[in-house]
Amino acid sequence: MAEQAIEQRPDEAAAAGSFRQWIVDTLAKPHVIPLIFSAIPLVLVLILGLLIFYTTFVPGLPTTLGWTLEHWTNLANSKLWAEIIPNTLVVGFGAVAVTLFFAGPAAWLLVRTTIPFKNALLTCVALVMVLPPFVKSMGWVLLLNERIGILNRAIVSLLPIESFPFSVNNVWGIAWVMGLTLTPTTFFLIAGPMRQMDPAMEEAAAISGANRFKTFIYVSLPLVWPAVIAAGIFTFMTAISLFEVPAIVVGLGGSTPVLATEMFFAVYTEDGTSVRYGAAGVYAVLMMVPSLVGLYFYFKVINKSHRFGVVTGKGYRPRNVEIGWWKWPGLVFIGIFLLCAALMPLLWLIWISVASFRLPSIEALSHLSFRYYDPDFILGAFGGWPVILNTLILIISACVLLVFFSVMISWVVVRTRLKVRRLVDGLAILPHAIPGLAFAFALFIAALTIEVWSGLALVGTLGLLVMANVLNHISYTTRVTNAALIQVHNELEEASRTCGVSSMKTIFYVLMPLIRPALVFATVWISLRTFRELSMALFLTGTGNKVMAVQVWLMWNEGGLAQAAAGAVVMTVGCGLLLFIGFIVTKGGVLQRTN
Repeated sequence: MAEQAIEQRPDEAAAAGSFRQWIVDTLAKPHVIPLIFSAIPLVLVLILGLLIFYTTFVPGLPTTLGWTLEHWTNLANSKLWAEIIPNTLVVGFGAVAVTLFFAGPAAWLLVRTTIPFKNALLTCVALVMVLPPFVKSMGWVLLLNERIGILNRAIVSLLPIESFPFSVNNVWGIAWVMGLTLTPTTFFLIAGPMRQMDPAMEEAAAISGANRFKTFIYVSLPLVWPAVIAAGIFTFMTAISLFEVPAIVVGLGGSTPVLATEMFFAVYTEDGTSVRYGAAGVYAVLMMVPSLVGLYFYFKVINKSHRFGVVTGKGYRPRNVEIGWWKWPGLVFIGIFLLCAALMPLLWLIWISVASFRLPSIEALSHLSFRYYDPDFILGAFGGWPVILNTLILIISACVLLVFFSVMISWVVVRTRLKVRRLVDGLAILPHAIPGLAFAFALFIAALTIEVWSGLALVGTLGLLVMANVLNHISYTTRVTNAALIQVHNELEEASRTCGVSSMKTIFYVLMPLIRPALVFATVWISLRTFRELSMALFLTGTGNKVMAVQVWLMWNEGGLAQAAAGAVVMTVGCGLLLFIGFIVTKGGVLQRTN
């Protein structure tokens, strides 16, 4: 037996050597390592999506034994169908209506007409995106709250009426603020395709006797219909998933419940004990279903986009429409949007932070106080240097990981002919259909499950928050890197590989420098989105991973409205600083690419 074992040892060593050589040869193939790195975030996305569904069929955590349909049978309760779902639909479709009302005409005016101050107005619309959603919500609450709204108080003091005439604390107020928040994104989704329209069809309509309004309705709008549908779907998907807007506008009393707030408070209950993980999972699924359906129809529209193609190589002449004296109503319309979306809420936040709740007057100017902007107070209000350091680490980590994974995914999708590349691209766009709050819930459940199984404490860590932002935003960054890679010819990569350079070195030293402007653009905007993200940060917050957005929320929720207003203004200045850094680094390319 010993001799037989000795005889087998060389064979075992040879087999082990062959296996190691097989691994080395496999990893040496150009597409293997990028495919492995691409699989890491995409597999996590798929697992988390399935985990959300799985949670709805177990009594508690996924580690709990047994199956139940109780969470789904509770769908029959009257509150869900009588209040929660109708309110959510009103918020979603109401936000779509508000965004299209402002974004459609504004896009046509600023990219298709001879309206004056075009570049300045385009820049202003881009800057509106800097204002975080919760900041706009706070501003409108301080303006039109049914009890403390300063605009309501001013109207009552001027007119012989006793009750406040306006109120934003209802489902229509949520839809209004949500629509204003998402209008800039919708604007740029529509403006790009509208800029490329061939004016020949509009000229033909004018020759046929159609006025400008009919031409816009029956000619211009149908030609950009795919972009309008895509923008509407995006707005609806985002509106039903944001937690901070309804939570701030109507408060935490549950008077106007929507799916996002109900999901949040199913986990974070007042007593901290009656946690309903299964119910939260059901709410997450109900938010995901319309998003997945919307994404399906979006792809259906994209597949038929050739029917809307009007830019050809024969006589294409991009030209602006002369609108004459209509430019003045157009300027007023865009001014009203900028006033509602940014100036009014931000100015009132500034006023409240320095004058408390005094009505604007000459006398009130003598009582202005800037104590909430004292550096020591600001530092203490934001939780000290640990919170600021957490915010910086979150932004840098999320940006680096997103750029890296996005380049890997786009390289597999654009540069290879693998059969799985379509699956990779489909999984990369899937996070667009999963609300951020649902991602946060799935990561929270996964972290709790890992802690139960292994004792490894992940809940409340900064790494969990970084992972949530990476997975939630990867669909956006891959669209940017896909477009950038398509525009770069692969001859330089082929030359690099001919010289014996590995695929990873080729990506890092040849390809990425060529698409650096797109990567910088993606980094700037992702840093802004991560910095102002509140829904996921609040859901995953703990003692060791608090960030600045969460601190502003806590100040607001604890009743320190003036302090919270000052914190919101500081956050807005921080967003502007990030955009300014991007502007300097790209020499103006950030706003030019946006515009």
